[in-house]
Amino acid sequence: MTETALQKLNKIERAIVKVQTIQEGLECYARIGAVKEYGRKRNMGKAFQDSLIICELRAERKNGGILIKMVEEGERETGHGDQKSGLLKETPILNDLNITKIQSHRWQLLTWILDEQFEQEITKRQSKESSIAKKAFYSLGKKYKRESEKAERPRPMEPIVYYMDYSDFLAKFEGKSIDLLLTDPPYMTEFKDENEFRKFVQRWVPLAISKIKDTGRIYIFSGNYPKELHIYLSILLDQDDFILSNILIWGYFNTIGPSPKMGYKQSWNAVYYLHGKEACKLNCPKLKEQFDVQIISAPDGRHEIRYSPFQKPDEIAKRFISHSTEEADLMVDPFAGTGTFLLVAGELGRKALGAENDKKMIEICKKRGLVTHET
Repeated sequence: MTETALQKLNKIERAIVKVQTIQEGLECYARIGAVKEYGRKRNMGKAFQDSLIICELRAERKNGGILIKMVEEGERETGHGDQKSGLLKETPILNDLNITKIQSHRWQLLTWILDEQFEQEITKRQSKESSIAKKAFYSLGKKYKRESEKAERPRPMEPIVYYMDYSDFLAKFEGKSIDLLLTDPPYMTEFKDENEFRKFVQRWVPLAISKIKDTGRIYIFSGNYPKELHIYLSILLDQDDFILSNILIWGYFNTIGPSPKMGYKQSWNAVYYLHGKEACKLNCPKLKEQFDVQIISAPDGRHEIRYSPFQKPDEIAKRFISHSTEEADLMVDPFAGTGTFLLVAGELGRKALGAENDKKMIEICKKRGLVTHET
């Protein structure tokens, strides 16, 4: 009887090698379950139990690889999925397949064990007196996953913010020496009138642009009032050094406050995206991040620490910095505020330098861990 059961397992293992879809993989897994029940009723020995566990591990590893591929294809085609965790984000998909999140997670952990390592572990554990335990393989996969992520993680760099005006700060840089300008300057509502705001934009924008490399990129946040948009567009379109590629929209729907009586509640900021004429293509592997509308909740003081009502979410900074720079590139923010953009750039291994002329903001930056220079 034992020989017949082992033959069934061997046949299933050969079928696992040919599996191409998750449905085929789950069918193999179900067949293993039937053999497992057969062996349980007959109280079969260690040789059978080890063969059964090995067959289950091969099927789980195969299915884990297919799930990862489904996630990657979902990212490219529909924006669904979560490549970072390796779990399918759309839980109805897992439910339809009758796969639990725990199963999905464990199966994908096994894919972090390379083929040769996997076979060596099986051989090593078969030689021991105790039965093979799947838990040991999950732990091994988790270990290799952590080691891989640690090796790929950029080395953090200390972000620095200077207590000075933007013009003095930008004057410190040579022309065409900065890789990325990512900034959230004062909005028109902070100025006395439209003319004062126009003069401000006319001063800082050309100065900043002159410092960006021909291969560099620029992201400028602004309010969404029509006159504010008009002022920025007229100035950005009047220069020839950088291409105004998009007016991106950062949308958020988690703010509170009274609704206007004659208009619509504002829930977005403009982000002017420009690139140099020699810039390479964006590093944007996730399709959903390359849409010109970025929907990300604003920092909410009801649920997290919010240092300023104008504070931007870490996620949008992470996206723009990752899309447009590489490790050790120079990112600059001449209107640092609470330091969010600089902090994220430092965490991603970019050299991050900024300026802020508000003493209260400098103290917040210091509290958040930025290196401050008060000159």
